[in-house]
Parts: sequence; structure tokens; C-alpha cells
Amino acid sequence: MPHPAVSEESRQLYAIGEVAYGDGRFEDAVALFRQALLALPQTEASDDLRHALVLRVAHTQLLAWNSTGRAAHLTDARAMLDRYVIVHEQLLGGSKDAQAQRGEVYELLYEVERALEPDEEDYAVTGSDGSTNPEASAQEREPSTDDHGGELLTPRLVRKVRVRDTRLASLDDPRVEQRLRSSFSDPVAGLVLTNGVDGLIHGPRPLVRILGARVADDVAATDRRLARRAALSAVRAARVDLRDCYRRAYARKPSDVAPTRLSIEVGPGGRIADAQVSQGLDTIGNACVTTRISEQTFDDAPSQSVRVVVPLTFFYEGAKRLESSIGGKTGVEPSRRRTLPHEMPDIEDFAKPDPSAMIR
Repeated sequence: MPHPAVSEESRQLYAIGEVAYGDGRFEDAVALFRQALLALPQTEASDDLRHALVLRVAHTQLLAWNSTGRAAHLTDARAMLDRYVIVHEQLLGGSKDAQAQRGEVYELLYEVERALEPDEEDYAVTGSDGSTNPEASAQEREPSTDDHGGELLTPRLVRKVRVRDTRLASLDDPRVEQRLRSSFSDPVAGLVLTNGVDGLIHGPRPLVRILGARVADDVAATDRRLARRAALSAVRAARVDLRDCYRRAYARKPSDVAPTRLSIEVGPGGRIADAQVSQGLDTIGNACVTTRISEQTFDDAPSQSVRVVVPLTFFYEGAKRLESSIGGKTGVEPSRRRTLPHEMPDIEDFAKPDPSAMIR
């Protein structure tokens, strides 16, 4: 029987997230699990599911970090677990069941912090018998010192030091001779500006265009300006990731143009408090977009939370080639038709007083 606190949207997001998790696409699974968590109602009936989803998100972020090496997954997991422990204690108190749940959170938080800040034991040098020596590993991590620092030279101590006796190149040097025989000294090699260029500039690529920003809340002019600037900067900062969200969504369901309406809640703490997508990509693509926007931060924040609506358009641009014959990009018709080169007039035409005959 379905849980009464779970909406159809949250159910669908979690189910698709489990598919991504099973396929090893942990970054997609994190985005989907997080959206399923946000879709849960803020009621007591959903507290048990919220706890399970928080642990699921943090565990998946560990796997995402392990597969991609992106430390942002660890920092996000630590911040989420730290906030969750505080809220959990405020809402559920110190009962035996509540302490048991917080114990699960602390165990996972320990794994996250251990990945962010490895202990000394993680660097211990392993001997041939399998034993470890933390002191030896600490010595290896220290910068090497000069063993001859402060040493006094004596007549019995001789050192051979090889230095360059000149900064000028010599023709007797084999390296110089080899360089001169190479294309380095060829006077016509590499003159790409004078040669014809026929090649691919770029292949088909996903793009996203910002179509403005509108403040949806009735706030002061200063907050409106700061919120609008913060929302636009968040979208611009996440532009590369947003294009990747669309590229993956296009692979699942091709759509050459995808108009999107993005609603961003700009928080007073310099972070995106909430992000929602309507008329956008598929379920996974929308979750990817909102996750990437929610990760952004900004400096100048408004004094209160402000909702900003940012229309976007995702689209695919076709391949572009450069042809030296017309000096432009293919894929579209040239802006002007090519004409025959201008011909010199006959010698008799130069003697005529009226030069109009020479103008063609």
C-alpha cells in the first residue's frame, strides 16, 4: 500500500533515481533523490521517509564522489547532514528512537568527513609484513631538507657542478643543428593565414539562452535589483552544467528546442533557497537543472527571500564549417553571391576623357 505522505511526483522521482543508481549514474541519482526529498510534505507523517531519503542522498553522494572525484558531493553531503541533525533534534527531541536515528546520521557523517579530511592512519606506510608505520608516513610527507645546509668546504671535499657557461646557441650543439634541420626554420611552414582553411569549426552542440529575468515578489527596489542579478549570475555560472543536462535529456527524448521556465528563490544568505522548473525537459532533466542551479552561490544578497522567474530556451545548434573559398560559415546560404573578378579595361579606354566606361 503506498505511503499516504508520498505524492505521485515524489514516487516517480524516487523510482527513476533508483534506476539511475542501479546503472551507476550516481550524479543523476543524487539529483533525483534530492528532488524526491524536497517533494515530501513538511508533516510529521513523512518524517520517517524524510530520514531514510536524507541517508540515501548522502550515501549516493559518497558514491558519486568516488566515481567522479568531485569534492562538491562531499561538501554538499556534510552540509546537508549537519543541518539535518540540528533540525532533527529540535523536532524529535532526545527520545530513544530519535537518538538511534541521529546515530545513523553521525555514522554517515563520519564517513563523509573521513573522505574530506583523511586521518593520519590513512597515510600510514605499510611494511612487508602488513604492519603500518604512521611516523614513517609523516616523515615522507614532510618537505625534504638540505643535507648539506651550513656545511663548510674543506680541501678534501670536492664537488662537481655542471653549469652553463654561455647563454648563446652554438652551431656545434647537436640540439641546435637538429632544430635548424626541422620545420622550425622553414620560412613557409605553418602560414595558416595565407593558406586555405577548410575544416570543421564545431559539431552539433547543445546551447541555452537566457530570455531575461522577472521578479515575481513585491519587494523594495534594492532587493529586486539584487535578486535579479543573483538569479542571472546563478544561471550563467551553471550554464555549462545546464547544457549537459539538456544534452542528456536530448539523448533520452530528442527535442531540438525546449522552452523552459525557471523559478528561482534567492535567499538572503547568499545561496539559492529553492529552484523549480516548469515547461522544461523530462523528469531527469528538470531535476538536473534545479540541482545545478541550487548549488550556486553569490555575494550581494537581498535582505529577504525573493522569487525570480527566468525564461530559458534550450536548443541544438548545427555543425559549422569554415571554407576558404567564401571565407564564411557553411550551413546557411552566403549573404552575397560570388561575382567574377574585375577585369582591366582595354588600353584604348584609358585615353577617353569620360571614365564611366571603365566602371562596371
